Amino acid sequence: PDNPDVEVRIFAMRKELVNANVKQFTDVNLNVQVVQTNPLAVYNAVQHDGRLRHSDGSPATAMIIDVGAETTDLIIANDSSIWLRSIPIGGNNFTEVIQKAFKVNSSKAEELKRNAQSSKYARQIFQTMRPVFADLVAEIQRSVGFYGSVNRDQKIDKIIALGGTFRLPALPKYLEQNLQLPVERPDAFAGGMPTDGKAAATMTENILSLHGAYGLALQANLAASEARHIE
Repeated sequence: PDNPDVEVRIFAMRKELVNANVKQFTDVNLNVQVVQTNPLAVYNAVQHDGRLRHSDGSPATAMIIDVGAETTDLIIANDSSIWLRSIPIGGNNFTEVIQKAFKVNSSKAEELKRNAQSSKYARQIFQTMRPVFADLVAEIQRSVGFYGSVNRDQKIDKIIALGGTFRLPALPKYLEQNLQLPVERPDAFAGGMPTDGKAAATMTENILSLHGAYGLALQANLAASEARHIE
């Protein structure tokens, strides 16, 4: 209250990218009311669910690593600030190295990746993916180094692992060993789970990939509540 300065961050996307995404919905007569960048939607989700806190309720700074198909969103955030970077390494990179090494098509390579832990070729699959693990960690370390140079008073306390690629048990372990930080993989939403058993099981299985959608839903719900309040 005694400080007149306010920090504002402006996030932008190219109009053609926005239009291309919106078109997927308008083509089937769905009315798009909100467009949001995935990192900010993910931030909404983890903030709402109290994940930017320690177990005792005290504030924490978390490094959210959301591995998508083509890129990885790196989000370093706490209750009052957020820092973003997009890393050009994603789940497809893991699939591609498996495809080349095992000389299979992309769908078979994706299947091998998803079932690597239980496969009789587990050792070979993980060995094949190791260079991609190393490249991803190197990019994260480079980003953390830059973040630390401009935020000297901030200490990162933990990693929140999101994205379907983190269903690979080897990846969280690799990050813990190389980044020396505990890794959390959310297994539920504070907003609740479906009452239908089958739907709940499907959501649980895919929950690491749903935080962007969940965060966007929270934003839309808040906007609707504010509109009703104004009326």
